[in-house]
Amino acid sequence: ISFISPTLPNASNTSQNSLIINFTLTGLANNITLEWNYTTNESVETGNGSYYKNKSDLSDGNYTYRILANHTARGGWNYSETRLVRIDTLYPNGSFSEGSLANGTMQNSTSAIINITSSESLANATLNWNGTHYLMYGNGTEWHLNRTGLSDGNYSYFAYITDLVNNTNITETRALYIDATTPSIYALLIYNITNESATVYFNASENVNATSYYGFSTGAMLNTSNSTSFSISKNISLLSLLPASAYYTKLKVCDWAYNCIYSSNYSFTTSQIEQFNLSANSSYQINATSANATITISAINASSWSLNISTSQTSQNNFSIGGMNETGVQKFIYINASSNVSEAPFSALLYIYYNETEISALGINESTMRLFKFNSSNSSWVKYDSPRGGVNTDSNYVWANTTSFSEWSAGGKLLNGNSCTLNASCSSGFCNQSTFLCGPVPVNVETTTQTASTASTSSSSTSSSGGGAPAGGGSSSSSLSLGVSSGKKSYYFTRKNTVFSDLKITKITIFLKNNDTKAIEDFEYREEIPSSAANSSESVIFALSPDRTEEGSIIGVWKFSHLLPGESIEINYNLSGKIYKITNFNSSITLLGEKESKNIFLLAPKNASINETTTLRATLFGISPAAAIPITLISPLGREKTFYTDEKGEASFVAEYYGEYKATAAGANAVATIRILLPQAPQAEPQKEITPQLPPAQPAPQEEEQQEGTFAPALILFSLLTAAFIMYLLKKKKEKR
Repeated sequence: ISFISPTLPNASNTSQNSLIINFTLTGLANNITLEWNYTTNESVETGNGSYYKNKSDLSDGNYTYRILANHTARGGWNYSETRLVRIDTLYPNGSFSEGSLANGTMQNSTSAIINITSSESLANATLNWNGTHYLMYGNGTEWHLNRTGLSDGNYSYFAYITDLVNNTNITETRALYIDATTPSIYALLIYNITNESATVYFNASENVNATSYYGFSTGAMLNTSNSTSFSISKNISLLSLLPASAYYTKLKVCDWAYNCIYSSNYSFTTSQIEQFNLSANSSYQINATSANATITISAINASSWSLNISTSQTSQNNFSIGGMNETGVQKFIYINASSNVSEAPFSALLYIYYNETEISALGINESTMRLFKFNSSNSSWVKYDSPRGGVNTDSNYVWANTTSFSEWSAGGKLLNGNSCTLNASCSSGFCNQSTFLCGPVPVNVETTTQTASTASTSSSSTSSSGGGAPAGGGSSSSSLSLGVSSGKKSYYFTRKNTVFSDLKITKITIFLKNNDTKAIEDFEYREEIPSSAANSSESVIFALSPDRTEEGSIIGVWKFSHLLPGESIEINYNLSGKIYKITNFNSSITLLGEKESKNIFLLAPKNASINETTTLRATLFGISPAAAIPITLISPLGREKTFYTDEKGEASFVAEYYGEYKATAAGANAVATIRILLPQAPQAEPQKEITPQLPPAQPAPQEEEQQEGTFAPALILFSLLTAAFIMYLLKKKKEKR
């Protein structure tokens, strides 16, 4: 007795709930049965010289069977081999087990452990990691895989699990977020320093929380102030400080993955409070040393009263002196009297002294200097002009005659007549109270255009600062157009500056925009920062690192492969300290030239289907991928579309029309044609593609004569044979007569 196909081999596993058992036997037998699971004997069917039995609707489990046969006349039984089969119609269930990362884990480690447990033994398990498959290791119900060397980013993963009978299922999908990069701290600034508080401001390279440690020495910074929310810039208040005291502070900054960094130690000194206790009906002259001011007070009709005076470099109120072409010195004096003074009439003559060199550096006309007092009733700054106030340019002080106390500052008109208004948006994350938008053009640039004599020669457009318009004390913006030509092509850029300046840092943002109707390819932007603004590379922080720097002044050079029409590039950098005048900042744009002709090879399929993705490939010299190459695609309707190759040199499109698409690449020596075919009706046999045949080449004249000479004898022989055959037929006709 022999089992034959399609009977399963012994010890088989199957996901089908039915079996076909086929067998043959030699010799005579009239009693043939199937013994199923050692318990039942079932009859079998016969046909086509063999025997068979179909078993259906089987439950999951293990089964044994064999065939029994005998001949009643001869007696005796014979048995086949006993076979085992395992029925498994259920899909395996898998789950992430102990040691695996929880779903949504955020970590700074660059590795991940994935453990899988299954409800039954598996033949294999495969991890789908961001769309890429990795074979897992293990046996039975336990499988695992370790992923290492992971980059920062977001990941999703799940596992395919397959049991011994090829039933396949998938696990849940989990997410993992990796950030192993330590944040950086930029533009740390301590401002709003009063006699009892200060504010620490900073920018970070990513969203962070922060803790400020502070105290009287670097080894005893025992006080802390926290900001637990995550943001890219922060203000942290340091409170309950002592007046006229030196403090040290440092920051601990952490991102959401707990990558942390400590800043350097910074120091600051709180302002001094000068207190004066006065009696009624007396006149006093008070020299406030901390404010560099003198106050003459007369006729205070109060039994007793007190006066506090302190200074700061930032305002407690939104400082906008309001007048056109005016700016402030960014120093503030607070004079607070006891409450009973407001009930008694008095007058005070206030003198505040200034530094003439500082006023000149700010670009202020000294003769226009005046005192300004904050009016809390309408939140405005009031200028004390003649006859209530003025300036003494010989003794370098401004003065005001007042009948009330408040916050005071000084300011004047700019020499060059530029207007200044308060930048009230405070979009940078903190509002320096002395921030101004000074304009209209803080960087006075002039543009020239140079035209190259040939297309292969680079050309550039250069702009530079003019007469040195002051940066004022805050944020400003300007724009200019740059025209660059190369051969027969002309390109038009727009360059816009935004300048923000305070006491500690100057932030410059450059927006470079393609104002043309066509893409600009392969160009270089060059920014020269004069030594007057930055004396070393350490004093410049670039947000977008330049491709190189050059000697002399600090020069940053950025290369760009292309800039689409209307697209902008943003370049940011910070300078240490306040820039009072923006002069000798030079910028230029240079076209690096088109790709040399016939260097780019464009590969495309001959045929493609509609509504399917078709990929074009550009290579340099037919070898290496050519990235950032513009490809122009022309549809059968004549419509053009330009797109760029990726780092693999590939660019894809989806055809919307039947017919021929033509693709050209910059620097390519041929046009690629892609035929979008109509759907073909079903054919009994596939049609062979017809290959166009070229016409045969014309033979040389001597070959023609040789062919004619060879043909003549054959023609004569054919004529003789034809004549002989006709004569034979005539002869036969006569004989019949």
